[in-house]
Amino acid sequence: MTSLKIGLVAATFIDGDIDHQIKEIKYYVKNNNHLDMLFFGESYIQGFEGLTWDYEKDLDIAISLDSPLMADLKNFAKDQATGISFGFIEREGNELYSSNVVIDSKGKIINLFRRVSEGWKEPIATDMYKEGKELNTFEFGGKTFTTLICGDLFHQENLDAVQKVKADYLLWPLYIDYSVKDWQESVSAEYAEQAGKTGQKVLMINSFSVDENRAHGGCYVYNKGKIEQELSLGNVGVLEVTL
Repeated sequence: MTSLKIGLVAATFIDGDIDHQIKEIKYYVKNNNHLDMLFFGESYIQGFEGLTWDYEKDLDIAISLDSPLMADLKNFAKDQATGISFGFIEREGNELYSSNVVIDSKGKIINLFRRVSEGWKEPIATDMYKEGKELNTFEFGGKTFTTLICGDLFHQENLDAVQKVKADYLLWPLYIDYSVKDWQESVSAEYAEQAGKTGQKVLMINSFSVDENRAHGGCYVYNKGKIEQELSLGNVGVLEVTL
């Protein structure tokens, strides 16, 4: 069976600076196009705190699947013959979602997952900020994947659903802002243990904030509750993984 070579990317982001995030995606893809696909973190395109929670403003900030920006990234993926996966705030009609999209190396959208837990939004959010209804799967390079976004993985009903899906890998884009010290001393082991409850290999991606008091990057591959590969928290860059 042919192996699949991917990259989990801890890329820098600036809240509200979509241009910066697009440049980062293109930089990493161009410099790693020996890989079959690159995976970026939760809400990466707009930045994790890129929303205002003013609904009318956020409608303009959110991105639809048929937007020029999405078309540009699809064309870019095709030109580079490299797949791209990333989190973004999605607009469908008048509804907003925290979503993750997967574009294959031919520039086709092969998966869209909408976060199913409510933890991504502030209490002041209106009922137009929505969650997805269910898990789904996608296939790429002969492997099957399912996705959970950040806090989704901490709900038992989602763990149960993941086990029923029986994909080869669980994609886990998230945003965490633990200090490197806290992560190393205790939190890392807790996340590894939680990932182990899925019964799958878990691919975790955390972005890197330009604000030193926030997200510190890092990407991890978990298997049976243990760290199998890592780009340690505190680092930017690409963790290359052969599946």
